[in-house]
This record gives sequence, structure tokens and C-alpha cells, in this order.
Amino acid sequence: MPVLIIGIVLAAIGWFARKKPESWWFRRFGEDWDAELSEDRRWYLRFAGMILMIFGGLLCLAGVFSI
Repeated sequence: MPVLIIGIVLAAIGWFARKKPESWWFRRFGEDWDAELSEDRRWYLRFAGMILMIFGGLLCLAGVFSI
């Protein structure tokens, strides 16, 4: 059961990173809050979000099959 919950949380964070890469959640420490993100940084955050969604989905499947 905990694996399923962790999978859902990771998938949700990945989905949020794909939809809103400019969110304060994904800012670096010490980075200016008003600064515009570069296109490379946005691409990286969307790519990392996709990886998190895939990994979260795999954890959800592992959690379902372990029940």
C-alpha cells in the first residue's frame, strides 16, 4: 500500500512539473523569483516531469500487483 501512495504522489508531482514548470516549487535556492525561465530550463523541467510520471506509474502498478 505505501508503494501505491508514493507512486501516486510522484506521478502528481511529475504532472504538475509538466503543466507548470515556472512554479515556485521548481525554483532553485537563491534564484530571482521574478526572473523568466530559459527555454532550456523549461524543457528540462518538463522532461523531468515526464520521467517522474513514468516512474510514479510504474510504482502504482507495483503497488496494485503487490496487494
